[in-house]
Amino acid sequence: MKTVNRRIFTGALVGAGAAMFLPKAASAQESPDWWLYTMTGAAGNFLRDFNNDLQNGADPVLMDWLTFRSAALAIRGFEREFGFDHEMELRYGIDPDCTWACDVAYAEGGWDQFHALTSLGFSILDADFNAAWCVRFNKEPSWDYGNRTYQDSGTWINGTGPYSSRVPTLTGWTETPPKPAYNCEGIDMSIQYPWYGEFGNPYIPTLPTEKRPNPIAMIELPDKCTFLKLALGAAVIVNTVMKGTQADKKFPLYGAAVDAITGALIVSKILYCGV
Repeated sequence: MKTVNRRIFTGALVGAGAAMFLPKAASAQESPDWWLYTMTGAAGNFLRDFNNDLQNGADPVLMDWLTFRSAALAIRGFEREFGFDHEMELRYGIDPDCTWACDVAYAEGGWDQFHALTSLGFSILDADFNAAWCVRFNKEPSWDYGNRTYQDSGTWINGTGPYSSRVPTLTGWTETPPKPAYNCEGIDMSIQYPWYGEFGNPYIPTLPTEKRPNPIAMIELPDKCTFLKLALGAAVIVNTVMKGTQADKKFPLYGAAVDAITGALIVSKILYCGV
């Protein structure tokens, strides 16, 4: 179970000392370069085009949010593999956004929990817009059964942190990352995912859904705007922390992916929650 031992944290923790106890993701590349070029190139191109369409007024209901979610989660896994979590810890007490992220990660149980919760917004968008598209064209929504794995990830959402505590049903084991599978037309979408899971990237955020067999659990979270804003907040931090790193310099389309994810989340937040 990947969680922080709270007994270590008796009393208030001040300064960088709080972050140093958090479980760290790897700070060095593990996947082969050819794979990372392929993954960031395909995801970066898709995300850039997706965001351009969204910014130019495309109907969100008609857009491929399933692929957006898949690409965005793959990019977040790439960032974690290149030391995103550790970079935030290095800025603890210096950069207010990174300090906030470290404090949330501690309160929620660790970095795996932090990324599961901050990435929930991607799955909310996928579930909501996919369902709307299916209903609009008289198709059977299959987000839950087509995309969830129902496999424990080994990460426990404790339900006592600032975000999981707002939605009691989030307490419990997270599932392994949602998979590229069948859309509501019954089409196998896996061929569209050259960036997702070929090496079983252990840093791709998991999905905090426990094992509820009901897609409404994802589609109608009671505090949807909170999780969209949380996803956007994490994306903004990525722009600050990862731009100019080795990951950004080495993989040309990675920067386009980061900007596109942030842009799409801004539009989504406006659509759902207003300015």
